[in-house]
Amino acid sequence: MRKSVLTLYLETSLWGFLANDLVAEHPPTLELMKTMEDGNLTGCVSEVVIRELGQASEPLRTSLLALVAKYKPRLLNLTQEAAVLAKAYQARGVIPLNKTEDALHAAVASVYGVDVLVSWNYRHLVNVRKNELINAVNLEMGYRKGLRIATPPEVIESGTE
Repeated sequence: MRKSVLTLYLETSLWGFLANDLVAEHPPTLELMKTMEDGNLTGCVSEVVIRELGQASEPLRTSLLALVAKYKPRLLNLTQEAAVLAKAYQARGVIPLNKTEDALHAAVASVYGVDVLVSWNYRHLVNVRKNELINAVNLEMGYRKGLRIATPPEVIESGTE
């Protein structure tokens, strides 16, 4: 029987940890990327991630985009469907109106049926209540597959088998 490979949406904060000294304090981020390189996980990013990384100042911007080139995650297009879902999160107060990118990350991951959105953004994405509320809106909008939102250590600890 062929094992199922988890598909991960690699949110912008994850790349930030990889590109600077913070990664030394967070070895699970590197471990997650190694597991992805080994083919045990499939990584994805959206146009939103690339746009946010491109807004960093130099030399950080070059480092961030080089990391994306190194790990070669699949690029998910920002669709009208995802934009509508993101607006629904904001209209219902799940994600603040001034955090459109965070809403778009969850929406793109949901629309594409990604298994896990991986992030270090505890305030607007990685917390139990936000995960519940995002999935409630997803169900309301017709998306039946639940989106799991987790940190790199949670993904690693859950295993890839």
